[in-house]
Amino acid sequence: MSEDPNRQVEITHRGEVIGYYADAVNPPPPKTHETSVSLSDFRALFTRTEMTAIYTAANTDVQVKMFLDDIAAMNVVSVVNQVVIDDVNYLKDQSIITAERAAEILLGKPI
Repeated sequence: MSEDPNRQVEITHRGEVIGYYADAVNPPPPKTHETSVSLSDFRALFTRTEMTAIYTAANTDVQVKMFLDDIAAMNVVSVVNQVVIDDVNYLKDQSIITAERAAEILLGKPI
């Protein structure tokens, strides 16, 4: 017999039902990463070796240069922003960072 995660529980007062609330049988998992971070925190998600490779690639690859310019203009970088996702995946596709590191970076900053 399984619990219904959307179960409604009656709120009663003096024997009368006065409302309902959702019983939190399955609360959401705790947040493990911040998805919106400062520029410095976003840059810190990359290793020094990765940042060196990114800056080196920016000398000859305009899309990598645009990535650096775009994030430099952001007060807050959101790893759920499609442009950021596409740019990080571009770095992966160009073998500037590994697929594993791209996935890790796109999780955001660990809490």
